[in-house]
Amino acid sequence: QQLSGARNVTLSLTADRTGSLVISEVYDGGETHANQYPWGKFSELYNNSDTTVYLDGIVMGIAFGWSLASVVTCEANLPWREDPLGVWSREFHQFPGTGTDYPVAPGEAVTVALDAVDHSQVDRTLLDLSLADFELEGFADTDNPDVPNMPARGPTTDPRGHGMSVHPVTVVFLSLPVDVASLENRVHANGNKHARIPADRILDVSHGFWESA
Repeated sequence: QQLSGARNVTLSLTADRTGSLVISEVYDGGETHANQYPWGKFSELYNNSDTTVYLDGIVMGIAFGWSLASVVTCEANLPWREDPLGVWSREFHQFPGTGTDYPVAPGEAVTVALDAVDHSQVDRTLLDLSLADFELEGFADTDNPDVPNMPARGPTTDPRGHGMSVHPVTVVFLSLPVDVASLENRVHANGNKHARIPADRILDVSHGFWESA
């Protein structure tokens, strides 16, 4: 915009904030397919910063949200959904590594598969995730020896044995490494035990929705 006259104009400029590791995609492949095949899911994480990020020890999990809260009132769920001290999670996984084993350069992305196998062998519309960067570890899934496992660290695990199952309406979080043994645990009215991930450790939170046709 052009300014006329001899006036002095003061403009305040805010410096860009340094980015971090973010949740850039949550893919729900197979869940809505005709055969209800639920294992072809993945999440993508993106380094939105200008420095290398190391995944070692970073936690990825499902936070308490509306999709887990239907058994009690909104008022009773408020302390769980809007806790200023952190997010409550019953299921989360942790990246392997001892500090600098898994670098992600600025602008790079990594894929975390529920199962790192070729799901197109089940149906051609599903994805081949055999080359994923990581896979969630479960007691009943097929292990891909070429893809590092992310072991479950939360109070509970998915009873189907493939690791936590995320979808667009799930509240998914990323956090810096935490001492799992030191986390506060509480049991919700729905009977599930949750651990609180401190707010100052949270890197990103994702919550989407399904759009009706």
